[in-house]
Amino acid sequence: MTIAMISLIALQMYWINSAFSIKNEELLRTASIALQSFALKLKKLETLQAIKSSKESHRNNTDSVFKSPRSNQRYTTNNQIINKESNILESNDIAESYLIALKSEGIIKRISYYNIHNIIQSEFSKLGILAPFHWGLVDSKKSNIVYAEHSVFSEELIHSMLYVQLFPHDILTSNYRLSVIFPEIQAYIIDSLSIFLLGSASCILLIMGIFSISISSLLKQKKLSKMKADFIDNMTHEFQTPLATISLASEALRDQEILESELTRNRFLDAIHKENSRLSKHVDLILQIATLEDKSIPLILESVNIHEILELAIDKQLINIRNKGGKINSVFLANHSTIHGDSHHLFNVFTNLLDNACKFSKDFPDITIKTENTKHDILIQIIDRGIGIKKEDHKKIFDRFYRVITSNRHDVKGFGLGLSYVHSIVTMHKGSVSIQSHAKNGSTFSVKLPLEQ
Repeated sequence: MTIAMISLIALQMYWINSAFSIKNEELLRTASIALQSFALKLKKLETLQAIKSSKESHRNNTDSVFKSPRSNQRYTTNNQIINKESNILESNDIAESYLIALKSEGIIKRISYYNIHNIIQSEFSKLGILAPFHWGLVDSKKSNIVYAEHSVFSEELIHSMLYVQLFPHDILTSNYRLSVIFPEIQAYIIDSLSIFLLGSASCILLIMGIFSISISSLLKQKKLSKMKADFIDNMTHEFQTPLATISLASEALRDQEILESELTRNRFLDAIHKENSRLSKHVDLILQIATLEDKSIPLILESVNIHEILELAIDKQLINIRNKGGKINSVFLANHSTIHGDSHHLFNVFTNLLDNACKFSKDFPDITIKTENTKHDILIQIIDRGIGIKKEDHKKIFDRFYRVITSNRHDVKGFGLGLSYVHSIVTMHKGSVSIQSHAKNGSTFSVKLPLEQ
């Protein structure tokens, strides 16, 4: 798939490069034709200039030589015809003489009568070339610049491949050529190919987008597959332990001596009850997550006092916390604690958060539950002094099946579903949940829920 994408992009780039080269060659070829037309037009303009000047000179001579007072004019019709013929011959001689004199002058003076830039631009426009250009006169023999519109482009004009020989039909061939450069040729070509380039760029972006989505999907699938494998491994461990305990306790209760000892019998019965409750809890959590995945979990919304829910969650976790030699502190600062929510699922949310705070405390759990009001919400914070969570895990801990890696794979029980459940339920209540934590410095889970209006 990667090879196919690279090949398609390479093909697109090849097409773009080829189109650019073809357009560049076409522009230079067309410009060369336009310059040939310019050279012919310049020759015609020079001839016309000579004829015009000769006429003006002849008119002045005629006025000075043949004009006389009206009373002295005695010309017959035949004389007038002879005079006209001689005038024409004289005019042609003057034009030829003027043209020869003009050609003998320096190249700069010779072309100074014409607006060269406008003439070149006119020839370019006729052939559809609208790119900005600069021109200059180059001495072919000496390979130096004679004149340039802008001196900054002198070197480019000397080495330009786009030029035309000036006055090539003179008796003494001219050594001068007119060179032209397009300083913004790349931008001009790109602009002329904008539709083509836009289409190619769109194709490349589309290919890259599809490739990125495919790779992202494959990586997600791989990640999900790994998480599911870890989940099955964890689930096997979590279910095997209580089942093994129940099996051993059941076998032990068959012993007559144990049955006769009330203390021992009650201990085994308590173990069976405890492990059965643990299994039940795991099954309920898995069912809840499955229901959330189908988005079919029903919420029974009613007026709920968050402080009361928190008290119930604390009572449920208090025994586990005290068994580990820990404590839990309640700091209820919120003056308004009534929200519109589902008490059952909110109870599960805070039970899960307290359970995590207890599990991730290495020695003696020290947990604080704090509430306060913001503008339109109630903020509940569960603060512990446990092992903390690395920053790179913060965005992942609310994903299904994700478990924070600790020193031992099974030193912390669970399937990696609890926080996913917490996130889903809080979101369904139009609230938010976040974490602030650093490794070995404890964690703070913040739940924000909108107050009842």
